[in-house]
Amino acid sequence: MTLYDISGKYMVDRLAGLSRMLTATSDHEREQFLEQLNNETQNAQ
Repeated sequence: MTLYDISGKYMVDRLAGLSRMLTATSDHEREQFLEQLNNETQNAQ
């Protein structure tokens, strides 16, 4: 597996999670997205 493959498989999803946090309309929603992003990042590792 190349670095490009790894980036495509894992990093793109993490960036999508960050963009969801930017579009959150409340602190509560942002915290939920952050928790989800943390969980998904742990699973990817």
